[in-house]
Amino acid sequence: MMASKAQSDLKIDLRREARSHLKSALNKDSKAQSDAKIIDHIAQVLPAKGGLVALFRGLNDEPDLMPLLNRAKGYEFAFPRVEGDRLQFYKFTGSPEWETGAFQVQEPKTDSAQAVELDRCQAVCVPGLLFDQKGGRLGRGKGYYDRALEGISALKIGVAYAAQMSAAEVPCEDHDIRMDVVVTENSIFVVKG
Repeated sequence: MMASKAQSDLKIDLRREARSHLKSALNKDSKAQSDAKIIDHIAQVLPAKGGLVALFRGLNDEPDLMPLLNRAKGYEFAFPRVEGDRLQFYKFTGSPEWETGAFQVQEPKTDSAQAVELDRCQAVCVPGLLFDQKGGRLGRGKGYYDRALEGISALKIGVAYAAQMSAAEVPCEDHDIRMDVVVTENSIFVVKG
């Protein structure tokens, strides 16, 4: 129990530090350039055969992955929506329609999208506050992605800015899901081949 409390406190401190560091590292001009490089790196690691890929609509301090929709041919895309204590993913059946959902994230409107099970995806792009080169991920603390990814065999792609890469190993507990690949604007870290 004590180790769990200490681990939890450490994660809280790391989240605070990561937010502060990211805020000072990002500026509007470099964000657009970094986002384009991140999209290039995601395109390099996506399964070649196409298929269904889960993306996310980023918060202001997360990469904008929307240009990937027009770039990655042969793929369909699904986006998360918070429903209770879990993420439900939706793919659009027509033109994408969005609404502001939980945590001020743009989520798919359900009347223009179809629910899909995450295990149908060939790859899942996952946001986070902090990553390490071994696939460790520190999210925002609610566990949505860890619950969604549990038991999923899709390629798990951590998506971050270089400023979000930790030189030290990110603390992970049993329920924390590791990434197979982590992409930044500067690098692609392949954890599991």
